[in-house]
Amino acid sequence: MRFQSLLIDGARAAFALVILALSVLVFARLGVRQRPRLDRPPAMAMVEVIPAQAKSGEFEFDVDGLVIPFREIDVAAEVGGRVTYKAPICRPGQAVREGELLFRIDKADYQLELDRLREQVEQAAGAREELAVENENALVQIQLAEEEVKIRQRELDRFEKAPNPSVFSQAEIDAAKRNELTARNALQSRKDQLDLLKSRERRITSAERTAQTQLKRAELDLERCEVRARVSGVIVTESVQQEGFVQKGGVLIVIRDTSRMEVRCNLRMQQLQWLWESEQAEPQATSEAPLPAAEAPSRTQQAYQFPRTSAQILYKLNEEQYSWQGELTRYANSGVDQRTRMVPCIVEVDNPEKVVRSDDGTRSISAPPTLLSGMFVTVRIRASLPRPLLALPATAVGPGGDVWLVSADHTLQRVQGEVLHGSATEVLVERTEELADALIVISPLVNPIEGARVRVVGDAPPAEQDVVEGDS
Repeated sequence: MRFQSLLIDGARAAFALVILALSVLVFARLGVRQRPRLDRPPAMAMVEVIPAQAKSGEFEFDVDGLVIPFREIDVAAEVGGRVTYKAPICRPGQAVREGELLFRIDKADYQLELDRLREQVEQAAGAREELAVENENALVQIQLAEEEVKIRQRELDRFEKAPNPSVFSQAEIDAAKRNELTARNALQSRKDQLDLLKSRERRITSAERTAQTQLKRAELDLERCEVRARVSGVIVTESVQQEGFVQKGGVLIVIRDTSRMEVRCNLRMQQLQWLWESEQAEPQATSEAPLPAAEAPSRTQQAYQFPRTSAQILYKLNEEQYSWQGELTRYANSGVDQRTRMVPCIVEVDNPEKVVRSDDGTRSISAPPTLLSGMFVTVRIRASLPRPLLALPATAVGPGGDVWLVSADHTLQRVQGEVLHGSATEVLVERTEELADALIVISPLVNPIEGARVRVVGDAPPAEQDVVEGDS
């Protein structure tokens, strides 16, 4: 038994040694790397290139916009009273025309006031006519008093200038003087009465003018009992019903002016710089006379003047695109938005009902009748830069503006381009000496290395190289 046990242990040990030997052999075989023998040099990467294409400084860029109303007008009651009539069309969402009757306020009290003031004006006119007659009579009495003074003066002269003064007694002379003095006193009284009549005339004239002014005000109040639409537009809100009472100045409805619309958009500072450069590049008119100093804009006004630029408003609906013509006119506020770091701007659309459909016109599709407040649209703005540009395919420009070129010795060269504008298919970069006449790589590159030799698609293959012996 003991011998049999020793045989079994020996067999197990021999089997373990065989397994260990095979394992060492396998690991040794797997760990050996044989360098392949190269009969040909490694093939150069194939790249597709195009020459750099110069482009004029004009290009278009798109920004998102939101249609907002040009203005909203509060139609308020200019007189107080009970609403006796409300037009059926006076409801939110209804369109109204300028001058259309919307409300009528009870005008009984205003009609009574108007009648009273008319009577007051007539009374003032009658008093003025009576005064005119009195003035005429006063003038006649003054003429008679002047004649009386002349007669009394001649009579006194006869007493005082007589050849023999002793003929007349002193009592007769004193009586003549007293009569002359009485006549002059009567003349002065008539003149004073005429002055009083003139002062009275001024008071009557002033009272008449005051009554006429009040009469015009009463006529205006009576006219204001009918509330009409000031502009053509759409009613936004209403706040009064028929038979309700309104106070003077109370808002009845709010009308949104639809004759013009605005589009609010945000521009990056770089895009705004393009517009500044475009404005400076435009030729300035020299034939116009300079503005007077009083009309010339101040430095602050000049600093906030916006470079007015034409813009196109685009709206896509059911795979169809519609457009309106507008103009980028001003800033929406005085600075940069702190959240987005962009500049809010306003595009004015003078004719929001003039819509153009951007297709061949063969399909019968109804376009939106007008720009509506709240629409999300695209604003397409044209810029014209004085700088030379290059148009490159989007595949030619990598992250950060990297552009790969193929030099004359067929090696890769990387250039950092200043990207001005890019779309899904085209990128505009500033034209530099390095990019002016270069061959731009447009095919994808995997881990490109600057200075690596490449082969341009369409060129002849390189000549055969000597076989490079590999390690055995």
